[in-house]
This record gives sequence, structure tokens and C-alpha cells, in this order.
Amino acid sequence: MSDVEVHRIGLTQLPGHNVTAGANQIHIIFLHGLKGHPRTTWEGVRTEAIEAPAQKRSWTSKPFSRAKPSASSSNSIALGHSEMTLRTRTRKVFWPFEFLVPDFRERAIIWMYGYNADLIGGIFQANNQNSVHQHGRDLAIQVERQISEGIVVFVAHSLGGIVVKDALCRSKICRDRTRMVVFLGTPHRGSSFAAWGKIASDLARFARQDSNRGLLETLEVNSKILDDIQTRFEKIAMDLPIRIHSFQEGRGMSGIIGLHNKIVDDYSSKIGLGSLECVETIDADHREIARCSSRSDPQYRAIFGVLNQFVHRTIQAAESKFFVPYYKNDGFVGRKSELEMLKKCPLDTPSQPRIGVFGLGGVGKTQLAIQYVYWLRKACPECSIFWVHAGNPDRFREGFVSLARRCQIPGCEEPKANVPLLVKRWLENEEKSGRWLMVLDNADDMKMFRNQRLEDEHDNTTSGCTPNVRQYIPECPHGALLITTRDKKTGLELTKGTRLIELGIMSEDDSAELLSEKLQEPDLEPNILSALSLRLDYMPLALVQAAMFISRNGISVKQYIYLLERNDEAVVELLSQGIEALGNEGSTAVASTWILSFEQVQQENDFARDLLSLMSCFDRQAIPFELLLIYNTRYRVSHGRQGARKTELDLLKALGQLRRFSFILEDRHGQYSMHRTVQLITQRWLANANKLEEFAHQALMTVSEAYPRHSHDPKNWDQSNLALVYAGQGRISESLQLNLTVVEDFKSLYGGEHPNTVTGMCNLAKVYCDQDRWLEAETLLGEVLDVRRRVLGEEHPDTIKTSLDLGAVYLELGRYQKAEDMLVHGLASAKMLFGEEHPDSLFGTKSLGILHVKQGRYERAEMILQRAWEVEKQVLGQEHGTFMGTSNCLARTKYLMGKFQEAEAMFQVEYVWQKRIYGEQHPNTLAVLRFLARTHLWDMIIQIQSAHFQN
Repeated sequence: MSDVEVHRIGLTQLPGHNVTAGANQIHIIFLHGLKGHPRTTWEGVRTEAIEAPAQKRSWTSKPFSRAKPSASSSNSIALGHSEMTLRTRTRKVFWPFEFLVPDFRERAIIWMYGYNADLIGGIFQANNQNSVHQHGRDLAIQVERQISEGIVVFVAHSLGGIVVKDALCRSKICRDRTRMVVFLGTPHRGSSFAAWGKIASDLARFARQDSNRGLLETLEVNSKILDDIQTRFEKIAMDLPIRIHSFQEGRGMSGIIGLHNKIVDDYSSKIGLGSLECVETIDADHREIARCSSRSDPQYRAIFGVLNQFVHRTIQAAESKFFVPYYKNDGFVGRKSELEMLKKCPLDTPSQPRIGVFGLGGVGKTQLAIQYVYWLRKACPECSIFWVHAGNPDRFREGFVSLARRCQIPGCEEPKANVPLLVKRWLENEEKSGRWLMVLDNADDMKMFRNQRLEDEHDNTTSGCTPNVRQYIPECPHGALLITTRDKKTGLELTKGTRLIELGIMSEDDSAELLSEKLQEPDLEPNILSALSLRLDYMPLALVQAAMFISRNGISVKQYIYLLERNDEAVVELLSQGIEALGNEGSTAVASTWILSFEQVQQENDFARDLLSLMSCFDRQAIPFELLLIYNTRYRVSHGRQGARKTELDLLKALGQLRRFSFILEDRHGQYSMHRTVQLITQRWLANANKLEEFAHQALMTVSEAYPRHSHDPKNWDQSNLALVYAGQGRISESLQLNLTVVEDFKSLYGGEHPNTVTGMCNLAKVYCDQDRWLEAETLLGEVLDVRRRVLGEEHPDTIKTSLDLGAVYLELGRYQKAEDMLVHGLASAKMLFGEEHPDSLFGTKSLGILHVKQGRYERAEMILQRAWEVEKQVLGQEHGTFMGTSNCLARTKYLMGKFQEAEAMFQVEYVWQKRIYGEQHPNTLAVLRFLARTHLWDMIIQIQSAHFQN
């Protein structure tokens, strides 16, 4: 029996550890239950055999005298000329000291905690000196005072678990340090859920080992206190990274009068946190569940196994990686249900866990993901977390290259290395990468994630104009994926239809909370906050911009609402028109706040205005500071300003101003980004002011200066920045010359069949189509199709898309036979490769339906368009602009067929939608109104004629 001294009250550190002090030091604290003791509760009893010489018989003893009782028994055995005796003895085993201290000698420190739990009467009364609240407060004080640093793990038996929960509820320091709680037969449930009176009675009888019913009179149970502790602790467990492991009794009590069942039933002995709680049964009763006599006992194997796994993972956490480019948003509010859904998604599954978050732009998908990964970093410290921007293939590859270099993956520096493939194979090797989670942020383009064959390890070329990156997404059970996307179908595809969480606009309460947090004025009238939230369509991005403007200018919320109402609605409409990132309503809200904030910036700092204009022409993510510094130098020279030191100060001042108005964000690496909708609205403002070409040219010159043309190293040529410059000018006639220059540059730099050259030709063809220059578009798309057929093959996704685009051009030119040949072949291939619901398949279907309308094949056209209408209704929803376009085509077809009632019903739905989105006087709305009037008129004429003939 060990002679270690354990204090009856308070904390006792067991001797024998050899743990290095520091923030990663692990402290395991044991708490006993009712009528328990910090030592005896955890003592098992071991029976041992010993061998000793037999005692000689005394001839003087009385022949019939009765022997005195003895704790040892013996059997005599004759061994040669001597006689030996085998005896047995029992001793107590204080297993936390005898077993756990040696097993965790260099990894953890073991503590015992004692409190006065002898008096059971009134223990659940709030004002009693021997109450749960008092014990919880004492425990919190002791932990705060004696354990100054490190990680805390609690192992609590019976009612000691409630003391732990109370301590965590009242002490922030305890909450921040605690990473795990192991409950052993703890009765969590109150009277409204389980028979607390029976449990209390059983505990009382268990403590006194007596069936005397008079004990019930001394046990006063106030279940409201228990329910309050339970409710508060559940919230803590959901919000904080505390692991919960609940052990339940496997046997009922025996040997105590009146007790035959489990002291704490299965329902009461678990908290009920779903996947956040691990529930396990130990084959022992309520008392023996905390007692062990050897390392082979099921109790010790179970408890040690849980603790050992946690300690091992915590040590591993020191080697885990956290590559997230964003700081934690301490002002994050709302989204509680969605965040809880993310937290409850299990990461330990036989197959790879994949979680998707989809929703309109500006609703906070990225912010939700940031909040989750910072929570996961604490909840699962051994899990590495990687963040990859998946908005386009270049940004995806850039993220993988960065990951390879920071993880020092062998071979990643070789000139011809296929780095994404090296990263994939490294992540799929658990011994090398460990457990991990990868965030694929803004994975909106389904074309990037089509299934293709895996390229060679040293093949660093891209096989098509839209490179496939799905082949590089690692698949393994020890790694998880979190995808954010605006496209529900992309989310379903990448998550394989498993877990997909929709993120809608904020609720009224969450919007008010967000405004209060950003304005730092908790006493604002709720109706005023509701009015502003309603005016901005409950869009988080618009609400944050509004709060920044209000705080910056020191105005009231009412004054800001007045400014919004006074603002020129035509300008708001113009800026938000065509912005599909948020949907029309969301973009209008952001455009309203954008105008006010932009005007303020323009008044205070013209360079900040120009800097925002320039940044809108780059890729919106990870804009390097060095790139902006080059522009700043060129700007100062062109404006006759000198001084290198002042140049950088001016730049930092302008960037700070743009950050304050939430136009841009700065990441952990000193790079800048802006929301997609802010970027698109800024570009549209530049176009309306006839300045887009000027800043696109400035962007091109800045990139060219940073990455000279003569450099053929793909690492020194950021194609994504250039690509967005072209995409931002799709419907601006002045962009034609720039696109022509880009194509010529790519041809001279890469050759006529290089993917970048072909992509540039496609961009130029799109400009021609937007300007109704169909002959030029036909010539260019014909060249692209020839190249893609020759290089990629007939059935490549990019070849199929080009076939459909060229077929649509033939349709506009009136070359119906060529259009039909191209569309029929392209559509058949698209459906076979992508499926009927893919955007390219739907585009081909709709184009073929319109072709049949122009050929007068109305029945055939109606059947094709009806199918496209049904698929888009299911996939996109009835509020999507693409669906409404198809609905208009189908309604016109029915009108031409004389199905006026059906056409009128469809035009009526479209008119309501157009009126709400664009207003009554918009050309699109008026066009639908004219068709609605015609169908109604013809329907009336037919009804009159029918009545006339009947009469």
C-alpha cells in the first residue's frame, strides 16, 4: 500500500512526474462523489498470495480451544523436511498513484481534489454552505491559484461531475484551460427528465449503505439548480473546445439492501451532446467504476485508454499545422445553429468527412468557416488545418504550392514537379500528415472539379483551358474537407451529397446583434436597428459597411437611414444591376452602402479611391502589398510627388482607410482581398464613369512591372490577376482593344495552342457576342474549336462547351442547319459527360429549343424548353434569373402555339419577378408586360368567339 499523503480538502499533486513546464503541460485532476474521499474513492482491493514457513503446533495448547479469527488464510504443504504455508492477504491499491503516475510520468501531472461531501442534507440548496455551488466555486479558485499554466483534464466520479460543471460555468480561466472532462456515473438529468427523487434516494442509501427511508427526509433536491447547471454547461460544451467522455455503469449495485439496479441510469449518466460527447459503458457498478486493482481491470483499461489518447493527441498537436490566412473575428455574432451543425459533424468516420456550406455572396460563408476552424483548432489541437482559395485553378494551385513549401514536402522544389499531386499524396499518408482539415473556399466553378485521370507526378502542364483540380483533392479517412460555395450543385457534387448546410440571410435578431456589436452601442432602440436591417435586406456585408460608415462619421442610425433613402435610386439600381453574387436584392443593399462609403473615401483621400479602383481589377484574393507599392510609386511619379518613405506611409494610410470602411480585408500574411460583390460594384462604377479601361490598363502595367514579360517561369507570372482584368470588362466596348492585345501577347509568349492563349481567345469571343458582333465571334470560336478538337479531343469538356457556344452563334446568324448540327452533337456529349442538370447541358437544351422555335417546330420546341424549365426550377429555384429567362422562352413558345392561358400564367409570374427586381419602367419589365397584354387580349378574343359560336 502506497504511503503518499493526500489532503482531505483541496488539491494534492501526486509525486513522481517528470513533466516539462510550459503551456502544453497537461494536468489531470480527479474528483470524488458524494460521501467520497480524494483517496479511498479511487482505491481498489487486491488479493495477493504469499509464502511463509508453517508455524509449529504448541503442545501446551488446549485440544479443543477455538482459534481467533484472522484476515489471512493458510494451507500447509510439506516440502522435503520442511513445511511451508501459502497465505493470502489483501491490500488497497491507490491506482492514480501506483498506475497512472508511472504511465504518464513524462507526459502529465496527476492531481487529487477533495471537498466535504459527507453531509448530504441540503447539498442541493443554493444558500447552503455545503452546496454544489459552493463546491464549484472552491474548485475553480483552487485550480486558478495552483495551476498557473497548461491544459486541464477532469476525471469526476458521480456527483463530483456536477461540481466540475459548476466550476466551469462560473470560471472563465477554468473554461479556457480545460480541454477534456471524463464523467464516471455522473447524474446529469433533473427531475423533468429522469426520476431524480429515486436517484437521490438511491445515492443516499448507497452512501449510508442502509435502506432506512428516513434518509429521504434529509435529502432536499432542488432540480432547478441542476437543470440550470446542465443548460449552461451544454452551451459551454457547444461553444468551447472541451471534449466530453461519459462512462456509464454496466451493473447494478449488489450487497446493499434495497439496491439492485443501476444507481444512475443510462439516460441520466450522459449529457446528450450527440457527436460532441462519447458515451461508453464500463462493466462495473456505481462504486467499482472508480476502483481498479490492476492495469488489466476493465475500469483502468477504459479510463487510461481515453486519457492516453487525449495526451497523445495533445502532444501531437505541438506538431500540427494551422495555415489559415485570416485572423479570428472576435466580433462574430449570430449563425449559432449553423455553427453548431458544423461542430456536430463528426470528423472520425470510416470514410472521408466532407461538409459543404452554400449560400448567396455576402451572407458570411467564409466568416462562418473562419469561426469554425478557430474553434476546431482548440477542440482538436492535433488536427492540422489548411486553407485553399478555390475560386479559380491558378489560386487553387497557388494554395497547394504554398502548402507544399511550408510543409517541406520532398520534391516540391523540382522545376517539373507536379506539386498539387505531391501534396495530395502527402496528405493521404497519415504517418506524414496526421489528421487534417482542408477548407476549399469559394469553390463556385463546377468546371474545375470534373473527374479526370490523374496526371503524372512530373507532368506540370495543364491539359485544358479549364484545368481540372478535382484530381488533386485528397481522399482519405484521416482528412476532412469543408467547402464554401455559392452553387448548391457544386456543393452537392464535392460533398458527394452528404452534409450540405445552407446559409441564408441573417435573422432580424442576429442583424440587430451584429449592428450593436459593430457600433459598440448596446442600448440602441430595437426598432431603429430593425429598420436599418430591413433596409439592407439583412445582408451581413451591407450591415458591416453601414456600421463602419456610422462609426467613422459619428452619425446616428436614423441619419444613415435618411442618407440611404435620399440616395439616388437610379444610381443604386445601375450599380447593382447584373451583379449575381448576392442575388439582386442583396447587391442593391451592398450598392447602397457602397455609394455612401465610397463618397466619404473620395472626399477624404483621392489616392484611396484610386487604389480601390485598381484593386478591383486584380484577382480579389491575396493581393500582394508589393504590387500595391509598385502602383503607389508610379502614381506619385505621375502626380509629381516624391519621397520613398512618404510613398509607403501614404499607401498604408490609404489601405487603412479602405479597411475601416470594410472595402478590403488584410490577412495574416499582409495580403489584401475584397468581397466579390464589392469588387463587381466597384468595376461597374468605373464602367459608368468611363474609367474601367484606364484602371485595367494600370493594373496590367503594374503586374507587368512586377512580373516582366521575358520571364517564362510560371511561378513568376500570376495569370489569375490578368484573367480577372479581362473578365471584369465583358460587356464594355472599350475593353475590345485590351482583349486583342492580351491575345497577341499570349500568342507571342506561349504560342497559338497554349491553354492561356485559347482562354484569351474565348474571352475575346465573349466580348464580340456581348456587342452583337456575331461574325467576328464565329471566326474566333471556330479557331478555338479546331485547336481544342486537335489538342484535347472531341469529348473534352472544353471542346463540348466551345461546340455549344459556336452553335449559339450560328443560331444568331440564322445558319440554322449548322446550328442544329453543332447543338445536337454538343448537347448529346454534354448530357453524357456532365448530366442533364449541368449548366452547359441546360444552355445547349435551351439553345436547341429556341432553334426549333425559329424553324417553326413549336411542339418540339415546347417539349425541349419544358424539360429545361423543369430541371432549372429544381436545381436553381424559381427566383433565379436563368430560370426566368427559360420561363420567358417557354411562355413565348406557348403564345406562338395559341396556348394563351398557359402563356398568360407564365408571363404573369415573370412580370411580378421583373417588377420586384428591376422596377415598373425597366425595359425588361415593359417587354414582359406587352406580352402579358397580348396573351390576355388573345385569350379574351378566343373566349368571345367561342361564346359567339355557342350562341
